[in-house]
Amino acid sequence: MSVFVIDDLFKVRPLFMQRPIWYIAILFLTGTSCKTTADNVVGTYEKEGTTTRLLIKKDKTFEFIGPENASTEYSLKPAANQNIFTAGSWDLSNHQLLLNSSMADSLEYESETTDSITRFTTITSFNFWNRYGEPVRIRSIRFPSSKPKPHFGNSIYLFSQDFKATDTLVFYLEGYPDFSYPGTIPYALGNNTHKIILREHYRPAVFKQNAFRCKKNKMFGAENNLSFSKKK
Repeated sequence: MSVFVIDDLFKVRPLFMQRPIWYIAILFLTGTSCKTTADNVVGTYEKEGTTTRLLIKKDKTFEFIGPENASTEYSLKPAANQNIFTAGSWDLSNHQLLLNSSMADSLEYESETTDSITRFTTITSFNFWNRYGEPVRIRSIRFPSSKPKPHFGNSIYLFSQDFKATDTLVFYLEGYPDFSYPGTIPYALGNNTHKIILREHYRPAVFKQNAFRCKKNKMFGAENNLSFSKKK
């Protein structure tokens, strides 16, 4: 025996043809999640496999870290693959995200390398981080009287007894200037832990009404090849 249901339009349909409530809910959520709103664009976006970061904040401001040649709007060209830092405001127009960098230099943002040192540990270590506490990869290291050697990760451990105060270690970093020890920071006696915070140089007027299209957890530059994925 078949069971029938009468709907709002007085059409008689078999029960098995009725759409369950979860199906309707999925359609509703799918439709609304595709819309670009101030709430769903907020977050941290990254370019996979790089040190590029874009932070969209609730207060309608943004911060960007990335190579200066990543956008056709950039006017200055630092050393290859070195990151810059810019900040400004964002807005939504026609379902697109518009970025505008601050036009003037900002004194609010530090642009120097700092060493948060823990003294007299059992072993010496160097580890590198960006201003947001994310690891910065060491591409290679040049030890005294040797050629650069490839390295993986953002840290290295060694004994200070193996080096003289006149020896120099050079770290080649992804997205940042070379780091020398001693040199970038002064020599420290004994074994110590060096937590190195790297801060990019600030650049004004980098983004000028640059438009980005948002699609789910992706963001695409309408005027360049920039594309980001939302960080989970």
